[in-house]
Amino acid sequence: MLLQKFQNKRETSDAGFSYEYETDSDGHLTRLFWADIPGRQSYEVFGDVVSFDATYRTNKYVSFIFV
Repeated sequence: MLLQKFQNKRETSDAGFSYEYETDSDGHLTRLFWADIPGRQSYEVFGDVVSFDATYRTNKYVSFIFV
């Protein structure tokens, strides 16, 4: 449902909206990234990225994103 919403947004309302995602071998969503025009503009000004780890405390593996 979310991916369909992102697809619709990219096609119809916002030419600067983009998204990428990955799934595992069972077709479960494992990673999702999206950026819109205001987010890209904020990055240009501030140079920071906010990342949320939805798997926090759900497994023993820890991942870090450095930008």
